Amino acid sequence: MRLVLLLSMSLCACVAGAPVKPASRSEPPSAPIRIEVHRPAPLGGAPPAAILLAMRDEIARYRARFASLAPPRPYFLALQVRDLHTVRIGASAGALSYSTRNDRRALDVDLRVGDYRLDSTHLMRGEPFQRFGAPAAPNWFLPLDDDPATLRPTLWWAAQDAYESALARFRRVQANRAVKTAPEDDSPDFSREAKTSYLEKPATLALDAPAWEQRVRAYSALFRAAPEILESTVWLDASVTNRYLASSEGSLVQTSRALLRLSLHAQARTEDGMDVTRREQLELGALRGAPDDAEVRRQIQTLIDDLRALRRAPVAEPYVGPAILDGRAAATMFHEIFGHRVEGHRQKDSDEGQTFAKKIGTAIMPRFIDIYDDPTIRRLNGVELNGFYRIDEQGVAAERVPLVTGGVLKGFLMARSPVRGFPRSNGHGRSQEGHVPVARQGNLIVHPTETVDEASLKRRLLAEVARQRKPYGLRLRLAEGGATSTGTYGIQAFKVRPVMVYRVHPDGREELIRGADIEGTPLISLTQILAASDRLAVENGSCGAESGLVPVSLASPSLLVARLEVSRRAAGHEKLPLLPAPGGER
Repeated sequence: MRLVLLLSMSLCACVAGAPVKPASRSEPPSAPIRIEVHRPAPLGGAPPAAILLAMRDEIARYRARFASLAPPRPYFLALQVRDLHTVRIGASAGALSYSTRNDRRALDVDLRVGDYRLDSTHLMRGEPFQRFGAPAAPNWFLPLDDDPATLRPTLWWAAQDAYESALARFRRVQANRAVKTAPEDDSPDFSREAKTSYLEKPATLALDAPAWEQRVRAYSALFRAAPEILESTVWLDASVTNRYLASSEGSLVQTSRALLRLSLHAQARTEDGMDVTRREQLELGALRGAPDDAEVRRQIQTLIDDLRALRRAPVAEPYVGPAILDGRAAATMFHEIFGHRVEGHRQKDSDEGQTFAKKIGTAIMPRFIDIYDDPTIRRLNGVELNGFYRIDEQGVAAERVPLVTGGVLKGFLMARSPVRGFPRSNGHGRSQEGHVPVARQGNLIVHPTETVDEASLKRRLLAEVARQRKPYGLRLRLAEGGATSTGTYGIQAFKVRPVMVYRVHPDGREELIRGADIEGTPLISLTQILAASDRLAVENGSCGAESGLVPVSLASPSLLVARLEVSRRAAGHEKLPLLPAPGGER
């Protein structure tokens, strides 16, 4: 799995030997961490759109036909359509690079042959990587016209194609079951859930594209003041997704989601040939809103200043020792080493490492750490959350899921694939169009019950540096992204690429370094947390896994960890350009 964040980081703390001692308690914990959440009121009650009615009618026809078939026959059919409307505007060095609009209507079909206990989606033993290939649905695109007469032929043929594929695969499932050993967890393949009826009014994408083109041009021109910047881009992503879901169980879902995001990217090169990059993104919320111009300019100047500093910074050396992960870095740590490993389907898949499958009720991290995932939160401490949604891609209402309480594992993120002890979905079945939904994260929030202020956290870091007799500690502020492997087919570890990493010397001085990679394994890393700060930070991004790219949000305070491992990144070899960029001569 890969977390695609414009600023992200994963903790990589790998240690052997004696257990970690807690940091000094000479400074009393501060007050409980502040969390203010906004959960918008339901917007249901709208009339069903023409396409939803066409989907419902086509399902009714198929359902009547299924009942007359001899076993094995279909027992479940869901049609899901996403009306995707996007505008993307990009500029570089003050010139417009592109301004595009795309409108498409994507159809996904979930048709299951067999029954709730054993069906055509059952994973076949001895065939790894199934979730990254079969039984993924083919891509179907519907007409943009809302006339049922033009929509239903594609709905009909897509369902027919899904039936033929599911029937053939179910026979393979039966054969596989006959010749392979029994699975350790023989939970049903699909959970029974109450039908859902929720209808929002569809939205439209109304954006003043010419005005945004001028803004994006102007922002990108600011990078021209820095001749050290070899490449820079500013782009706007605006989108509206109207989603329609109808199922043979009687569910009818109609939801709408609008996103507006401004992204910044810049790259420079050091004298020794290493490329250094900085990225940032601003979630702007309302489609008709304008960004805070001063804030955008401040962010661009920060990127320029950071790249100038990185060009002068020394190269990182291999290291293991104490470190502080600032809030956004710590949030991504939990996404990589914890969040993916509590996604429900991974607990019974024999090709998965099943890191936490048998650890319910077991302490897996310090007692002052609570973690939950709550997709129903739209804003956290005033910050828009990318992972907000009401109904998942399987028609189940999203729920707040306690995952860790007092350091003890309490639950998993569940789609409609039951695992031992967790027979129902909690509304975390998610997917990108063209992919089969599985359990995925939404808004993952780390909520410590004991905290200290940021100054105390740094003092504790310096105390750990002295206790471990290290020449320095580390502070990780920002990174380019992270990736993790949870399967038995590879190394069950994680790796991230930080870009703003500082050596913290015993006198408190912080020195920027570059070229550090963070690596580690989950079970050890989670035990290394010594303290948490009293302020939450939010990281918005997109996460790529077997069900495609889905929007996620992560929130965490800064964390002090006892040991974190840094490896040296591959060096670059490209020389600087022969000449500076035009206009950059000084």
